[in-house]
Formats: sequence, structure tokens, C-alpha cells
Amino acid sequence: MSPNVNMDISVIIVNYNTCTLTCKCVDSIFTHTRTVQYEVIVVDNDSQKDDSKQVLSQYPGIRYVQADSNLGFGKAKVIEKLRTWLTTRSEERFSRNAET
Repeated sequence: MSPNVNMDISVIIVNYNTCTLTCKCVDSIFTHTRTVQYEVIVVDNDSQKDDSKQVLSQYPGIRYVQADSNLGFGKAKVIEKLRTWLTTRSEERFSRNAET
């Protein structure tokens, strides 16, 4: 899939059995990012829990990429070929308006 050229940045969150943390991270992005066009992509490293249903039901507008195995953080963050991106772990929070 090619990147959306209208986006300033794509935020990639790598998830592995951290659904609650991932949801808090997405909440903080939606709450504190105002002046840039962005998309949120969650890459799931083959979680043993059913994280995808919970995350997708709470945030239907995000992209959810399901890996077939646990790729680790390094490989998971580059699973999507994007123009401009920020990768974060699920425990991270955005606390101020993100600027490009």
C-alpha cells in the first residue's frame, strides 16, 4: 500500500500484547495533535491476545497491520513503506501539540 500523500506524518505504534497501552497511546495522539495531517498505524506483532478487535472497535479510522509472527520492534516499525513517519512504543504518550 502506498503512503497517503496528503499526510504530513504517519505514526506507527508497535503492539505486542499491550492493547491497553496501545489504546492510551492512540488517545494521547488524538488529544494532543492538532496542526498536522496524520494517520495512525498499529502494527501488531502477532499478539497472543485478541488485541485487534478491541483496538479496531475503539478506533475504526486507524490502519491495523497484523504481522504473521513477532517481528520485534525494529522490523515491525518498517513493515509499511511510508514517506514520513514516527514510530513509538505503545507505552509512550503525546503530551503537547505535535509539530512537523
